[in-house]
Amino acid sequence: MGDRLREVCIRFTRSTADLLQEALRVPALRYLEVHCPFDAPLECPRLPGRSPSLRWLRAGVYPLLTALALIRQCAATLEELELVAASTDPYGCPDLGEALRGCELRGLRKLTLLRATVDDTPCRHDELTCREQRLRLLFALKGVSACEVRCNECGTRTFDELLRNVFSAAAREGNRAS
Repeated sequence: MGDRLREVCIRFTRSTADLLQEALRVPALRYLEVHCPFDAPLECPRLPGRSPSLRWLRAGVYPLLTALALIRQCAATLEELELVAASTDPYGCPDLGEALRGCELRGLRKLTLLRATVDDTPCRHDELTCREQRLRLLFALKGVSACEVRCNECGTRTFDELLRNVFSAAAREGNRAS
């Protein structure tokens, strides 16, 4: 092994702004997992002037603005993103697609929505709102990145499959209402 680290993976399950700031200073950092409990929100740290070279990020942090600041900082090199996110109210993120679009994730290949926190607390989620959320994400990211959007519970679907499923589900709901 050489005298320099080539890749570093850091996993925080109870993150603080100071820990995150220190981790982002590691030049070889490529994989980062960051979580905080809902009752201990993570303040947005002052991010280093140099962008980290993260390729993979898993984030389950509150508030979402902190996660978005971290994503934006790593956007140039990020290939895979895993986000803890609900698909239904009260914690569903209806504007998640637009928020991620603003991060300019040009190299993103895979976005996975995680439906439970690091301590296995489930996020509010159902099949219909999940499909709608993933479809909104695909629409929002379409011009920025050609990435796959999946849910760790529902799996992966192509854009056309998601669109067909949303329209067929809406038609079934319409038939029930008649």
